[in-house]
Amino acid sequence: MTKIFGHRGARGLAPENTVEAIEAGIAHHVDGVEFDVRVTSDGIAVLSHDPSLAGLVIRKHTYETLKQRKPDLATLDEALAAVGSRCTLLIEIKPRVPVEPIVQILREALAKNTQVDISILSRSQSTLRQVKAQLPKVQLVVNERWSVFIGLWRMRQLGTDRLQMNQRWLGRSILRALQRTGIRVSPYTVNSPKQFARWEPYVYGIVTDYPDRFEKH
Repeated sequence: MTKIFGHRGARGLAPENTVEAIEAGIAHHVDGVEFDVRVTSDGIAVLSHDPSLAGLVIRKHTYETLKQRKPDLATLDEALAAVGSRCTLLIEIKPRVPVEPIVQILREALAKNTQVDISILSRSQSTLRQVKAQLPKVQLVVNERWSVFIGLWRMRQLGTDRLQMNQRWLGRSILRALQRTGIRVSPYTVNSPKQFARWEPYVYGIVTDYPDRFEKH
């Protein structure tokens, strides 16, 4: 059955990359929640898609300063605690973000709870290589914006069969061909049930802002 992944938690239902958004996705029975991680100047892993938060560059400011500007700013620790083993966590590490603080948190989480299901995705090949070296048992997902060919090359280099791809550059013929070669594709961002119905036979999952539109009962 095609998997439903909440985009940035469930950004169509609650403020993105917050515990509230994560809980909203889980409330609508997602198979997993996807969110973005960056690291503050004092080494705290926080959830944010953009490099800046409330006008402050995340990597140049402390967690406490950023939290004062954005009270619902979530840490990776808080996100992991909120999800537990209720669904898969798809953690996107943004390019040029230091990997070590994130890896340390994940290593501790996996040691405490062997049921935690974590996949790491990134647009940065260097980031994914670092994760593979330090957490070899964690599933890697290549995140690719525009080129299927580059995505396939990156997957071969990393030894993974998972691809998260911008839906603008995909179609049924491409998805069918990828499926035949055993590649598990999850297009983003798919918010239309009609589009989902056309693609469902050929995709591993979809990443959506509105998991309520695809809720499993």
